[in-house]
Amino acid sequence: MGAERLMPDVLIDARIFGNGVNFSGRSNKVELSIEAEEFDATVFEPDNPADAGWRARRGTVLDSKAAFSGFWTAGDPSKVDNALWSQLGTVNAWSFVRGKGAPGDICWFTQALTAKYQVFGDYGKPAPFDGAISGSWPLIRGTVAHPHTTARSANGAGVDVPFTGAVPAGQYLYAALQVVSVAGTATPTLSVVVESDSVAGFTAPVQRLAFAPATGIGAQVARVAGPFTDTHFRVRWTVAGTSPSFLFCGALGVAPA
Repeated sequence: MGAERLMPDVLIDARIFGNGVNFSGRSNKVELSIEAEEFDATVFEPDNPADAGWRARRGTVLDSKAAFSGFWTAGDPSKVDNALWSQLGTVNAWSFVRGKGAPGDICWFTQALTAKYQVFGDYGKPAPFDGAISGSWPLIRGTVAHPHTTARSANGAGVDVPFTGAVPAGQYLYAALQVVSVAGTATPTLSVVVESDSVAGFTAPVQRLAFAPATGIGAQVARVAGPFTDTHFRVRWTVAGTSPSFLFCGALGVAPA
């Protein structure tokens, strides 16, 4: 039992989505960091005399950053060079998944500024790249609600993503949508909403939020304030156009504003 507790987690599968672009197949390193700015709150007369002589600190502003790297590619909007060059200096929705991106996998998502793009390296080696983003929205630790590997060409609903408890007052239901592939004619359109219910069977679902209709590769984040008592959540989608087909990743989470 002791040996099992000490076994490290081996990072083999991870998914990186930035504004609908899937960087996973070109990357072999990703680091996500969250920190609180420190404020020195030490006073002459602390509430507890035993604390005298020790500094007191409080966390104030929260911040998030991510860095990822791998092998350079170019040639179309889904490739590293095209995507990061066009996103540099702009704020877009990003999602990071620990795993293959299956429903239930942990997903962190936010809006972030694409702050760094570095390319090329040593002679005779595969051309590398480095990218970095800086958060411009809350970083949410949530759960994948729809896998990016399953194409959707008809209306449908995803699996139940239950949370522990309801969404209390002062907190929000957050959602992220990464549309990674679009096919079809006559303006294929994907419309995604988030529903909740008090039971897993969704016998009386309530729509909690809706994303703007998507007609191309891209990403969105959204949130709606609690409280509400439902503890079961899912994404529902409708598609339109001629022979439409969409690949998209959906994620949900609950957190303060």
